Amino acid sequence: MAVYLSSVVVSELSYGVRKSRWRKTNETVLQEFLLDFQIAVFDQSAAMLAGDVRARLERLGHPIGPMDTLIAAHALSLDATLVTHNVGEFSRVRRLKLEDWAVS
Repeated sequence: MAVYLSSVVVSELSYGVRKSRWRKTNETVLQEFLLDFQIAVFDQSAAMLAGDVRARLERLGHPIGPMDTLIAAHALSLDATLVTHNVGEFSRVRRLKLEDWAVS
């Protein structure tokens, strides 16, 4: 089974590094972490789906965060399973396949 990281997730991780008190150390850790994955690039198909997801959830009165909207749409565009511990938020997105790999 191939495991990919969305380029949106890479952006979120990079943001966390830049906000960190230990920026240099965390930058090194992030670069090493990324070596283990292929990066799936957010494309036009994902962008169009993001608009659909956002509009639908807003219409229903159950929006999710903007970055989570992009991540969900990216997974939908790839027909991929999204691995997350944030199942509550992402379960609002219709047809999104989810798995939680967190160890209790």
